[in-house]
Amino acid sequence: MTQVLTNDSTRLAEVSYFEPLAIHAREKPYISNVPFVETDGPWNNLNQVKYETPITDIRGRENEFSLAKNGFEYIQKKFTDPPVGHIDSLDHPYVLLDMERFLGQRYGASMVLVYDAIVRKVGLDGYFQQADAAHIGKMTRSIPSF
Repeated sequence: MTQVLTNDSTRLAEVSYFEPLAIHAREKPYISNVPFVETDGPWNNLNQVKYETPITDIRGRENEFSLAKNGFEYIQKKFTDPPVGHIDSLDHPYVLLDMERFLGQRYGASMVLVYDAIVRKVGLDGYFQQADAAHIGKMTRSIPSF
């Protein structure tokens, strides 16, 4: 459900997260796309919690937000060795080395793990393209209240 609030740039939207459960101390959280027919077990051990929150369009004001203050930040960076066409493997310097170096230097990180949630199918054009964005998460307990 999404509805417009007081101005055109803020909307009330339904956001979900997976609630931490006691069972996760014993087994990793999982979702299975394959049914457990032998044991008739659950397809997941997660509890999705939904709540409504205002979402504001910050286009044109990106420089007002920082990772330290808001938990996210927008940055544009030209990489030294961008791929031409598509990436043939994760060994391409742009995918790991350049991104890791840049983020480590910018944020003083001792370790950077670059990942991408896009489905990859090696050898099939259109499924192994370059990533256009990176995301660095920050634990919410370390972010001051607004």
